[in-house]
Amino acid sequence: MLLNTLFDVLRGFPREGAIDETFPIHQTTPGTPDVLHAGQVVAVQSDGSVALATTPNRSSANGVATWVVVTDSTDFDASFVGSVTCLRANAEFKLDPSTFTAATLAIGTKLTFSAGQWVTAATNNQIIGEVLANNVATDTTITVYYSGTDTASF
Repeated sequence: MLLNTLFDVLRGFPREGAIDETFPIHQTTPGTPDVLHAGQVVAVQSDGSVALATTPNRSSANGVATWVVVTDSTDFDASFVGSVTCLRANAEFKLDPSTFTAATLAIGTKLTFSAGQWVTAATNNQIIGEVLANNVATDTTITVYYSGTDTASF
């Protein structure tokens, strides 16, 4: 993991119930892997690679199977093999501020995802977690529980 990020897996990996998997990095531009940062929300594409994910409107679409990146694509190992390790559900993360949209994130705030970023859930968004601690004032991070569910907000 890169040393210049505040991201951390607090519970769920390795072991403790989260499912981990290694996926190829999606290439929006052929020959150039997308940049995926630890803590970003991704979804598996039709070619088996992962790319940044955005919540569907749950009033008219099915939920998305989300994963959270735990090895930054710019890490030497991930870059060399063209793959990232991701976790699916049942994990607790400390998120770097680059991976969430700053808002009023009180403890218990339900979270969804947009372009790979964690954001406050609104009506008909897919909920994938909730805020456990807001440390923005002390170290700029938040702590979240990642349930990985596909239920809709409200």
